[in-house]
Amino acid sequence: MKTVVSVLFVLFVMPTVCTIALADAVPGALLYFDARVNYRAHPSAWWNLGTVGGELSGAGNSPVLEEGNIAMPDLGIDTISKFYTHSKPGQCWGGKGDGLKIFLENWTIELLLRMNSIDDSHRAGLRNQIAGFQPQKLEGDNAIRIGFWWEPGEIGGQFGGARDNLLLLEEDEWTWINFVSGGTIKLYKNGKVRNLMEGAKFDKNTPIEVIVIGANSYGERAKNFNGSIALVRVYDRVLSTKEIKQNITAWAEWRGVDPASKLGTTWGEVKARY
Repeated sequence: MKTVVSVLFVLFVMPTVCTIALADAVPGALLYFDARVNYRAHPSAWWNLGTVGGELSGAGNSPVLEEGNIAMPDLGIDTISKFYTHSKPGQCWGGKGDGLKIFLENWTIELLLRMNSIDDSHRAGLRNQIAGFQPQKLEGDNAIRIGFWWEPGEIGGQFGGARDNLLLLEEDEWTWINFVSGGTIKLYKNGKVRNLMEGAKFDKNTPIEVIVIGANSYGERAKNFNGSIALVRVYDRVLSTKEIKQNITAWAEWRGVDPASKLGTTWGEVKARY
């Protein structure tokens, strides 16, 4: 009898637990990279949980998976979680031939990141790139490049040729960032609009297939991000402020399943709800 119950639990309850854990996030992200649930990954890839599937391979030395405290006091978040740290030049996700392809007209980009202490590499204009979503020709129309543009710690972006939308980040501080494009480009920090700029038009028929996390492109990986990234999402529509806050809450309340050690605890929590 115990054997039968165990088999039924694995077949039916485990998928339910995972569904419950992820159900509150706004669905439909094309790209969804979460360091906590990198189920299939080996040390040299980050699996895409989004609708287009696939994964990003590590470029050179892959970023290092770490676990530590993520605190955002103004959001009431203080938790232990996993994240990828880009501590050495050249570490990023997205090499050659990953095969991911998305199409964007209006869009939302979501990042949970921490900038490491500012050093000479920032001041010299190096190690200043965070992410890139670009067509094969790079830059120009339909290109999105996110990084530190003017001053150390001042995050901004280049969107289809327009370049601005700046926000100063503090050293060693976790921040939830959203860039939202729909007529204008809004920059959110921790769920609140902090800046906006006139948006560039994107052609939904032009594929974006150079996708890199931790740098703007594979060829520019020496200028990679000097910090840690816990989550990246890209939607092919505008998310409202309410939906952005929904994603923040869903991340904070998420309970994952570690098949080896945490399954009993998670199942206990699920049973307690019913």
